[in-house]
Amino acid sequence: MHIQGRVNVLESSLPPPALAITVDTAHCTPYDWQQIEILTYSQAASRFLANWATYLQTLA
Repeated sequence: MHIQGRVNVLESSLPPPALAITVDTAHCTPYDWQQIEILTYSQAASRFLANWATYLQTLA
């Protein structure tokens, strides 16, 4: 599978954790959007939540 749109995931390691996702949709089809959402957003969100869990533990 090849997604023609470009996906940028920017993650900050500085506390508190930050996450920004931008998608270049110039050549994305609706199917591409679905794949982007499933593959990229879920993976990035999982890492983001894990980073927040680690960050909150350091505050306790």
